Amino acid sequence: MTRRHIHIGLMVAAILGGLGVWRMSGVQLTTSASVEDQTAQAAPVAAAPLQPAPLRARFSIRYKGLESPFSVSSVLLMPGEGLTFEAVSDSPSAVYSVEAVSGLLTQQDASQWSWTAPLQSGIYPVQITRAGALPSSITLNALVKMPHRPSQSAINGYPIGYYPKRPYRNNPVYLIPEGLVEVTEANQDTPLTPHFRLGQFVCKQEAGFPKYVVLNERLLLKLELILEEMNRAGHRIDTFQIMSGYRTPAYNKSLKNVQYSLHQWGVAADIYVDQSPRDEFMDDLNKDGRIDYRDAQVISSVIARMDQTADFQPYKGGLGGYKTGKFGPFVHVDVRGWDARWGVQPKLQSGVTTVALR
Repeated sequence: MTRRHIHIGLMVAAILGGLGVWRMSGVQLTTSASVEDQTAQAAPVAAAPLQPAPLRARFSIRYKGLESPFSVSSVLLMPGEGLTFEAVSDSPSAVYSVEAVSGLLTQQDASQWSWTAPLQSGIYPVQITRAGALPSSITLNALVKMPHRPSQSAINGYPIGYYPKRPYRNNPVYLIPEGLVEVTEANQDTPLTPHFRLGQFVCKQEAGFPKYVVLNERLLLKLELILEEMNRAGHRIDTFQIMSGYRTPAYNKSLKNVQYSLHQWGVAADIYVDQSPRDEFMDDLNKDGRIDYRDAQVISSVIARMDQTADFQPYKGGLGGYKTGKFGPFVHVDVRGWDARWGVQPKLQSGVTTVALR
């Protein structure tokens, strides 16, 4: 089949207003509207419920060496950067369609596409749909970053500070970020996965909008998988409270934290559960009438069991349990790429844990 290119520049509002979109169905192309310049500013993505139904699609998508079955996923790109993604399912005859609000979309084959991000930073949804009697779709929110120069100590007045010039032990995890995602009052509720939103990961430093954040796709999927397993274990949780997600180097320095804290690279999060009551404090997860390190241990033990499964190996990283903090006990998780353990150790219990990607 000859490859066809789609140059789409429609606003989200225009789509909702009925102007139409370019469609790719199977290997056929149809159109119902004219197109505009791909560099046009993307409209903010509307907030979605934390628990859309269903949470998982009837297929998964592969991108950047990851696989996600979730109805909402996210990818981080620089302006003009290319992305290849693939729809994967147990049915080789499945038919898919793709819709994008902007950028340059190219179909490689019946289940694989490449997409070039617009030159304008912003959030651009790409929707992949599997056809059939029970249609199923995944929204891949493409977060196109604002370029950042190492010499910049701020972006649009938002303090960033300075990253270490040399990566720790020459590890690429510690390379200076090329760009940051802009967070505004309008887009802060953008879903990154079914249970996590953009605004949850911003730095806790005092500053107005716009704010800027460094994110990592692997960490987002890891948190979603952990939350899913916590619910499977009997804990009814809508989301984790992100006590500390991204930290700017300036904020990290003000805390007198270690120079190479992984929070500065968006690959770490300190989490706790605040479901019932909603009081900005860790819940009594083990139901012993007390809130202490054993409640953090409930979370870390679930993660430790997941670490032993084959499908969770792409999410290797640090795991640390803390006995107390401003919000009670909490757990640090990250996706540094190798195992590290410290603090309150998990209590491994009997039981079968499976991490299903499809």
